Amino acid sequence: MRAGPKQFILLNAAAPRAFVRQMESTVILSPSLRRAAMAAMAALAITWPAMLCARAQQPRESFSRTSPAGSYLAARHAGGQRDAAAAAAYYRAALRGDPRNNELLGRTFLAVLANGEIDEGVKLAERVLQVDKNDRIARLVLGVRAIKQKQYPAARKELAQSIRGPITDLAATLLSAWTMANPAEAKQATDSIDKLAGADWYAIFKELHSALILDLAGQRKEAAKHFERSYKLDPTALRVVQAYGGFLSRQGNTEDALKVFAGHSAVHEGATETAFGRLLADTAKPVGWTLIPKQALKAGGKTIYPDGTFRDTYNLPRRRAWQARRRRSRTHLPATLALSRALASARAAVAWRPL
Repeated sequence: MRAGPKQFILLNAAAPRAFVRQMESTVILSPSLRRAAMAAMAALAITWPAMLCARAQQPRESFSRTSPAGSYLAARHAGGQRDAAAAAAYYRAALRGDPRNNELLGRTFLAVLANGEIDEGVKLAERVLQVDKNDRIARLVLGVRAIKQKQYPAARKELAQSIRGPITDLAATLLSAWTMANPAEAKQATDSIDKLAGADWYAIFKELHSALILDLAGQRKEAAKHFERSYKLDPTALRVVQAYGGFLSRQGNTEDALKVFAGHSAVHEGATETAFGRLLADTAKPVGWTLIPKQALKAGGKTIYPDGTFRDTYNLPRRRAWQARRRRSRTHLPATLALSRALASARAAVAWRPL
């Protein structure tokens, strides 16, 4: 190394560049030592990426060997980085090391839920309720578990205990109402939704879910009123457009359904592609036509994939291909209405049948 007594250089595994800069600034007088140092640097440059990869792919089960404090800090960092899987793994490891820590139990419960591990979340919810029987998130989780098991009275009991404060009151009320989605209790379900007071944006959720419950219960007239109200609250909401347009289509009101879909497509191109195709298929079915989605067609030397192409019972092409686009394109609202009228006329006409 430098002239004088021997000196030791510590290699910082986390910062090899600092080591390289140190070596670059070091004067090595001995030719043999210089060759050895260059070989070591070359070996480090070759093997360092593999070392990093191996460290990155280290299994998360090894986290349990870390101290509870270390796992907790790592979980907090992972949560800040939006890494739900790592946060849940680290919190579980910390909880195993300190199982009586109630605050750690609560954080682990929420992290596991955020990572979508519902079965384990249910087990942790039961532990949380042993510490705090009024924990509303834990009650909500157990209520959902009861709904999945079709234990509706038990579900309503759990959900009723989670109704405190914004968001949970809306979620719990809607879930409780869905446990009564049958012809005998549909009115009671919608009445419970109507009684819920909250922020202005609660309204669209209340109207939409009331409509869906009434539709499922077979009360079409009342469902139509709630669908219309939800649509008027926000005609650009994708779920509302899909639900309302589908409802109108099933009732045979094809023209109004197309207006709903076309109005939304003017804002979000392609967002209603699936619903639009379903509407066309349902409309063409009474005359024996079949909608072929995304069939390759040759046009002007190019291959195009329209939203739908009609084929009759003999697999012969009928009419034209249809594509949902923005209003500024050639296929817009008048074209979709023309399609609706053409199909309606075809349904009314006497179909030619060969002997």
